[in-house]
Amino acid sequence: MSVAIRISKITAVISFLIIPGLHENGLPNVALLGIYFFQFFNDIIGTSEEIFWEGFLAVPVFTFLIIFLLSRKFKTLLITFLILLAVLIYITGIINNYQRINMGFIALLSIYILSSMYVLKLYTTSGK
Repeated sequence: MSVAIRISKITAVISFLIIPGLHENGLPNVALLGIYFFQFFNDIIGTSEEIFWEGFLAVPVFTFLIIFLLSRKFKTLLITFLILLAVLIYITGIINNYQRINMGFIALLSIYILSSMYVLKLYTTSGK
């Protein structure tokens, strides 16, 4: 794997994790997913009668990020990019809070999309 692909993959993953949410508090995705997972795990282990099912979302998201980093096949990269983009729309709350979009959100989202597309372009031109 070339250095350009590695750097682009790492850039995409880091930008995905630090994209702020558009909710009331605007936490970065890594913090939001961590809180979700902690609450989910706490509800399962503890004596809570209800389970915070949004926390289960953190497990596949981190799995897809690892798959995106380690994959060397174009189809796998494309599928993980599209799944992570769909999850990003849900996690950030862009559908319900589009009026709160700011330049920081746009910049980080653009970095994620452009670096992921650059990785896909590099894989199509290298014939892998």
